[in-house]
Amino acid sequence: MLLLISTVLMTLNDAKIFQLSTGYNRHKIVSGYSMATDLGAATGPLIGFSFISLFGELASAWGASFLLIVYVLTEIMLKKLYGHSTENP
Repeated sequence: MLLLISTVLMTLNDAKIFQLSTGYNRHKIVSGYSMATDLGAATGPLIGFSFISLFGELASAWGASFLLIVYVLTEIMLKKLYGHSTENP
């Protein structure tokens, strides 16, 4: 079920990037996004399993939770500051 949801979300993100990128540089934007997501998919498990082997499962989970909370708070502050989400330029 997780892989199905992941595939659906990636497809929706690809479609959204294609819709938001207009003009002559569309191919550069779409290929840059694709390369960034592929790089993240390749290095994410390597970094994650390295953290687990170095710090343990519990500390890695707490660290990931902390990073997620920092991201959400930053997104909220930027939304209040600029009046819109950073995801929608």
